[in-house]
Amino acid sequence: MSTITKLKGSIVVITGASRGLGVSIAHSFAKAGSTLCLIARSAPGLEDLAQELIREYKINVEIWIADISDIVQVLRVAQEIEARFGHVDVLVNNAGIIQFDLVENGNVQDWWRVMEVNLLGPVALTRALLPGMLQHGAGTIISIGSRLCGRSAKYLSAYACSKTALMQFHQCLHREIWTRGISTFVVQPGNVDTHILAAPGAVNPVTASENAELARRVQALKDTSTCDPRVTAGLCVTLASLPEARVLSGLYIDAEQSLDGVFEDISVSGKGLIQQHELYQLKIRKLADLDGQ
Repeated sequence: MSTITKLKGSIVVITGASRGLGVSIAHSFAKAGSTLCLIARSAPGLEDLAQELIREYKINVEIWIADISDIVQVLRVAQEIEARFGHVDVLVNNAGIIQFDLVENGNVQDWWRVMEVNLLGPVALTRALLPGMLQHGAGTIISIGSRLCGRSAKYLSAYACSKTALMQFHQCLHREIWTRGISTFVVQPGNVDTHILAAPGAVNPVTASENAELARRVQALKDTSTCDPRVTAGLCVTLASLPEARVLSGLYIDAEQSLDGVFEDISVSGKGLIQQHELYQLKIRKLADLDGQ
């Protein structure tokens, strides 16, 4: 069965769909014939995208205006989607924000806001839609991650914490639901221009004006955001449609690396490097772990 055939008519929910990477993800699933449920905080861009997708792909597109960090709004949207379409086949948690700042500066509410959007939102929406997937016995949950999953970085403590916690959530979720037909992935999109730096609060202007290194890092991120978002969008479609991708459930998938080698290694049951060394997942290694190596 081809990707197009498998996803045709499937119900796909995409957050952060009105700009950047979310637009590319919406186009890729639309091209595959999916019915799209698009969520974003602002209406104008989302309405324009929906009309464009309907014209180009002749598919059904519905939109919801909601703040995914607000649990009440998340539950409302989830209930309305399931009332309209029944169970959801694919959930793509794409919405996210970033904050460049020193831990000592700003205020804790701004720091925590990053956690609410990047972690609370995906967890809340996943929890709301998961029962329907489990009842159906199938589904795919994808969250957009970051190179900072499990890594530290100056000026990005809130963002790094949120993405690392999101990765751990997926690993735990995988252990609970994989045998029940649901696959779950974290996708690292590479240096894609997601428009995340254009959002209010992405950079503390006071800190940036006083800290040349922070300003340089922000500019470097802008200058290196040259990866094609269609690559990441295509990977999301592949993970949702390819039966073989089930063996990668629970793992961190890099959009800039070929899946061929990963498939080849993980297919060696119990003997591949991925399983032996627990690659593509979070792990704290200690000196004792090196014994016998």
